[in-house]
Amino acid sequence: MSKTLFTSLPVVGSTKVVRRDGSAVLFAKGRGAWVQDERAQFYLDFSCGVGTVSLGHADGDFTARMAEAISNGLSFPGYGEAHARLTSAMLEGTNGTCVVSLFKTSSEAVNAALRLAMAETGRFGVIRCGYTGQADWQIAASPGWHEPLHSPLRGVIREVPGCRGLSGNELIADWIDLDPASLQQLLDQHRGRFGALVIDAYQFELAPAEALLEGINICREVGLIVILDETKTAGRYGPRGSWEHVLAKLAQYVILGKAIGNGAPISVLLGPDDLGDLYRASRIGGTHSKETFSACAALSTIEIMRERDGYNNLAQIGHAIVGTLNLAAHAANISEHLAVVPMLGGRLFEFAFSDQTIGAPLIRKELVMCLLDEGVIALEGHCSFINLAHGEIDHELMHDRVKAAFVKWRMSSILTL
Repeated sequence: MSKTLFTSLPVVGSTKVVRRDGSAVLFAKGRGAWVQDERAQFYLDFSCGVGTVSLGHADGDFTARMAEAISNGLSFPGYGEAHARLTSAMLEGTNGTCVVSLFKTSSEAVNAALRLAMAETGRFGVIRCGYTGQADWQIAASPGWHEPLHSPLRGVIREVPGCRGLSGNELIADWIDLDPASLQQLLDQHRGRFGALVIDAYQFELAPAEALLEGINICREVGLIVILDETKTAGRYGPRGSWEHVLAKLAQYVILGKAIGNGAPISVLLGPDDLGDLYRASRIGGTHSKETFSACAALSTIEIMRERDGYNNLAQIGHAIVGTLNLAAHAANISEHLAVVPMLGGRLFEFAFSDQTIGAPLIRKELVMCLLDEGVIALEGHCSFINLAHGEIDHELMHDRVKAAFVKWRMSSILTL
């Protein structure tokens, strides 16, 4: 297939990075904190495969361990030693919990958890809180979950044509404002129809934890199954995410994904260890839940992160990067319009827009394009990510690139307000 066809593919969103001329950036390789495209252009990468890379691109220790894993075969008649070791690592320090199954994506894991919740409760309604995947019920008519609560774009509904499972008794509702009172009102209005609350752990970065915990307890009291999606947070705060130490007693199912495999496709579904018959009857799992490459990737990532004190170092690296980005914003004279805010203790960061710019999506997208022009890949309307290789960045070089992008953004966008 020709490069021309690839560059003309009508793909939008986070699956495609596009230059100003409309051509897709085709990435050829990555090293550490950098990625290189087909034109030999280098970019400082804060997308990290949209959150999947935690150690860095082509990390030497990781690559060596994965080469050994491949040499031993990729798929066996059933689960193997790697799966048993990964299970032990994921369950360390837990009680009453098991690894229900492994999946390639967290969307699959969330769907499996939802199937189990429906089977257990006999109710097919779902309350969504956060972005939890790509399945029909997850993205159809969904709001801007990554937007802060005060953003006018948070409540803007995204229509996705062709989605199923959104009518009849399969009621899909959103807890957008993270206010326990509105959640209680929703439950009262549709009494007895909801079987599950699916909550993205990232929402705990957007509202006081007490409010979300109160909402979760309200749902538990009326019999909803709580599904906690730690996809963005697992593998950065720790193997099991940021809130599992608080929510382990409240969430029946926990989904781990993205950074747990340093780029390899894997998600882990944790659930109660006394529901084996239900798991088997619900046909949870599949052919590729037993392949070994991704299991070895997740196990190797955990081991390397622990050897390097990676979970703590990610936070320190992130705070240093945020500091440099804010210095660049000050130097470019845009601080009144934009700040860079550390999230998850510094393991992620977001662009915080002023009241004047937060409701202007075209101006926000122009910021990302200006950064790309200067060889920096970051996200807006979504968190950007830190990996361990970012600790080796030349901060002076980063400052100069980002400042140039910020100046271009100020001249091209902010002055038009």
